[in-house]
Amino acid sequence: MSSPQTILAAMTDVTLILQRIQGGQVEANDDLIPAVYDELFRLAVSKIKQERAEHKQFV
Repeated sequence: MSSPQTILAAMTDVTLILQRIQGGQVEANDDLIPAVYDELFRLAVSKIKQERAEHKQFV
């Protein structure tokens, strides 16, 4: 699990990237996905594991 400091740093990075995009820096679009991918992947894996555990309860 990510630490609160890691999550805060990632949120700050994403905020800065979004501000750059809003400011017209089109090349900042290429920075957005790598900035959020790892955290989104971690959340997805966690959710899938949780769903599998829930499904096992009904078997």
